[in-house]
Amino acid sequence: MGQLARRRTRHLRGGRRSGRHRRGRANPLQRIRGAPGQLAVTATAEAEQHIKTLSGAGGLWRNSVAPRSLLTLARYRPGDAAARLRMPLLVCIAADDTETPAETTASLAERAPRGQLKVYPGTHFTFYNDPELRERVLDDQIAFFRRHLPPA
Repeated sequence: MGQLARRRTRHLRGGRRSGRHRRGRANPLQRIRGAPGQLAVTATAEAEQHIKTLSGAGGLWRNSVAPRSLLTLARYRPGDAAARLRMPLLVCIAADDTETPAETTASLAERAPRGQLKVYPGTHFTFYNDPELRERVLDDQIAFFRRHLPPA
């Protein structure tokens, strides 16, 4: 492992956190959203526009996360458990998603014994930014629940 990789891994693990914390310094934070080319959890123009749309002007949203939380996210592998699921699973994906690639997410539905895949046009953030598509997705999700859940 190169020196830069070691330094980034130590930063993500929060290796410097305890020393800074003891000396009263702020904990290191990582950008969640950045411009293309910046070090951030997501660095796409679409993500930037989406966050601006959702948070509005003067919102409370902070563009930062503790880097150590990203290690847990990096190890998150829902597909590992999909084959063991006994309940129905609905997986909704966007055909042109670059944040969570469609082919990766589609494997969840394929691995789950009772998995169902729904593919919608657009990108990761289209679900949030396009009210018409959002309604269609919600209608499909409600229909899925009605088919698989007993009436109350």
